[in-house]
Amino acid sequence: MRMVYNNPMVALKCLEKHKQRFSPDKYLKVQKIIKERVEEFGKWYLKKQEIVSFYLNFEEQSDYNGYKVLADSNPSK
Repeated sequence: MRMVYNNPMVALKCLEKHKQRFSPDKYLKVQKIIKERVEEFGKWYLKKQEIVSFYLNFEEQSDYNGYKVLADSNPSK
């Protein structure tokens, strides 16, 4: 669930993988909702991942990062 919350594309991939489990109407309805979420949160997620990737080498407090550590610097959390 956390993966879907952090990246709605995971939900879309799972939906495609299990398409046969849904009626055609239900599938289209769920697909539409997921696509709306992807549009809404997709850009935010990508920007966050970009920022986190810049700070991967600065997880420990040091002079280089102003003795500050990003609160959520691990994208796998």
